[in-house]
Amino acid sequence: RPHELRDIGAPQAINQNHLFGQYAKWFVDTALPEESADMNRYIRTVASRAVHTAQAIPSGPVHINVPLREPIVPDLSIEDLWSQGKRGKSYVAAIHGEASLSEKGFEEIVKRLEGTTKGLIICGDQMSLKAVDSVCRLAESLSFPVLADPLSQLRSGKHSKENVIETYDTFLKSDKVDERFHPEVVIRFGAMPVSKPLLQFLKAHEPKEMFVVDQGKGWRDPTLRSTVMIEAD
Repeated sequence: RPHELRDIGAPQAINQNHLFGQYAKWFVDTALPEESADMNRYIRTVASRAVHTAQAIPSGPVHINVPLREPIVPDLSIEDLWSQGKRGKSYVAAIHGEASLSEKGFEEIVKRLEGTTKGLIICGDQMSLKAVDSVCRLAESLSFPVLADPLSQLRSGKHSKENVIETYDTFLKSDKVDERFHPEVVIRFGAMPVSKPLLQFLKAHEPKEMFVVDQGKGWRDPTLRSTVMIEAD
C-alpha cells in the first residue's frame, strides 16, 4: 500500500516493513512508481541488488516491499517503457569474490594435522563443483573417510568415490560404534549435514581438532566442538 494509506486504519494496509524480521537477508521499501527514466533505472538497480544479495554466500531470501497506488495495472503504452531493458543479462552485473587462505594459514593447518592417522572429513551442502575433486584428493592423501551429505554433490559425478560414505546414518546408530572409530581430527566443509546420529556421534566422540571450512560469515557449528573456524571458498 502507498505511504499515505499506512497507519491510518486503511483496509489491507498492515505494516509490512521488516515483516519477516531477521529471516530476510535484506529489506527495502521502494519508492512509489513514476513515469520517468530515472525511476526505471532505480527499480531495476534495486532488483539487481536483491538478486546479488540473495545469491551471496550464505544465500537466503530478501524482502522487497513495493508500494502501489490505484490503478495497480501498469500502463504498457508508455513510450520507451522497455528501452532500458537488457534481455538475457543483468541490468547491473554483480561479481562475487572468493575468500582464500593465506600461506601462513595453510602452514598452521598442516602443523596441526601432523602425526594424525585417525581422521574424518564431513561434507555438507553448498559444496562447489570445483571443490569436489579437491576434497576427494585430500581424503585420498590423508586416508580419511568422507561422510557426504546428499546436498554435498559428492555422492554422484565423475570424481573418485573411493573414500565417500553415503549411508553413515545407519552405522552411526549402531551400538558397535565405539572408541575404535573415535576420530582424532575432523575436517568439515560447508554446513553441518542434517543428521542427528552424526551430530550425536561428534558430541560423544570429541576430536582433538575440528576444522570447519565454511563460506560466508556464519558460525555454523551445532556440535560446539570446533577448534578452528576457516572462512574460505
